[in-house]
Amino acid sequence: MESVFPRIGLKSFVQLSAEEKKQQLDELSSIVTGIRLFNKESGKGGAGLESVEILASNKVAEVRGSEERRKDGRSEGPQEQRTAGAKRKQKHNTDFLHI
Repeated sequence: MESVFPRIGLKSFVQLSAEEKKQQLDELSSIVTGIRLFNKESGKGGAGLESVEILASNKVAEVRGSEERRKDGRSEGPQEQRTAGAKRKQKHNTDFLHI
């Protein structure tokens, strides 16, 4: 970690605004990801990183799914649909209490 974020820089980092900290952490994340990708391609590490092909395939499927929902007039994804369905079921199961 110190190779990309030296301890001497910690004091100045703590004094940054929330937005500046976010920008710094985003940049740090990009640097670390780049190092990990390089190491993976070099055969020296990168454990836990999915291949670019898998990541791209997953993102394409996600975009296609959201496009299909948009075309069908549904703005909710599968998780939101499950949550909404569970809430409807819960309300239905307690309707008899209000009689």
